[in-house]
Amino acid sequence: MESVKKYVLGGLAFFALYIGFLFIFPVTLVLLDFSDYHMSPMLWNQELFSITIEDDGYTSVGTWLGGLLSVVVGVVVFFILSQIIKARNSN
Repeated sequence: MESVKKYVLGGLAFFALYIGFLFIFPVTLVLLDFSDYHMSPMLWNQELFSITIEDDGYTSVGTWLGGLLSVVVGVVVFFILSQIIKARNSN
């Protein structure tokens, strides 16, 4: 049970990084004065992961799907790292 908690916490850490990217990246662009940058990273991210419902736009499903993928990636990465560390310690 302890190891499952570790993987879930690792996944949540990746989710936090994902959310941080969504909020920090636009601020960085403003600070660097990219005023021509008309498409925000929020929209860019939704285009990567979203489902088009109408011709006039995207749903917010995209952002949450991206966040969910980051949690899954986090769990997988932490699982692989723990297996590598366990294998090294057993030698």
